[in-house]
Amino acid sequence: RRVGSGGGWPTTVADVCRAVDHLVEVSAQVGDRLDLRRVVVAGHSAGGHLALWVAGRARLPSSLPGSRPTVPVSGCVSLAGVADLLRAEESGDKYVAGLLGGRSDTRRQRYRDASPVAHLPTGVPVVCVHGRDDEVVLPEQSEAYVRAARRVGDPARVSLVPGGHDPWGDITGRVWHDTRDTMLAMAQESV
Repeated sequence: RRVGSGGGWPTTVADVCRAVDHLVEVSAQVGDRLDLRRVVVAGHSAGGHLALWVAGRARLPSSLPGSRPTVPVSGCVSLAGVADLLRAEESGDKYVAGLLGGRSDTRRQRYRDASPVAHLPTGVPVVCVHGRDDEVVLPEQSEAYVRAARRVGDPARVSLVPGGHDPWGDITGRVWHDTRDTMLAMAQESV
């Protein structure tokens, strides 16, 4: 559920975590043909925030949505994802307050709780792909996340690509093909 249609914090995050855990039932319905040891999540912008959240949920405190996953993920690709919600608000993001039900001056702990960067290490390989000229979610979101992840020993890397907030929109272009290859390679390497 999205903001404006029953979502927000913590509902949206909890919904995504339940969706990943639902893969157990989906696999059972198809004769256990899904390899649940190779679950890689990916998302763009707010979806990148959700992908980073899912990547780190195995080590979350029980008070936060999605802790104790049934299906742990083996990799994450964040496409211009929002990793630090406080930093996003400070840089002018106009959507974070809607997700969190208020501005950081009244919901500071919620901003911290909802920020994937606050819950490192994840133990999960993460690739943050970000358009160099992104003015919607600044590239510093990905760069800072990767720096923090590496400091605590997580396998993480950033890939700055040509373009703004959505250089993946052209599925015939080099950026999309390289990003797709990154996602496929991550799934192949997992186990």
